Amino acid sequence: MQTNQRRNALKALGVLGAGALASQSLLATMPQRRFPDTDDGSHGVVVGKSNKKEILYHKTPAWEIFYKSVW
Repeated sequence: MQTNQRRNALKALGVLGAGALASQSLLATMPQRRFPDTDDGSHGVVVGKSNKKEILYHKTPAWEIFYKSVW
């Protein structure tokens, strides 16, 4: 009885080991995905070329109440 449990455990470990080895080798052979808007040396940060003005908030009565309560 014990040999059968041991054998099943070794089979399961073998399958897991083979799967881990296959996934690591597949990751090693795949090229890294590059984003089209990134520059070399930017470490994945997208650099925009938009001419739009950034608006953080619109002056509304709700903002005025908030700023008055904070200051």
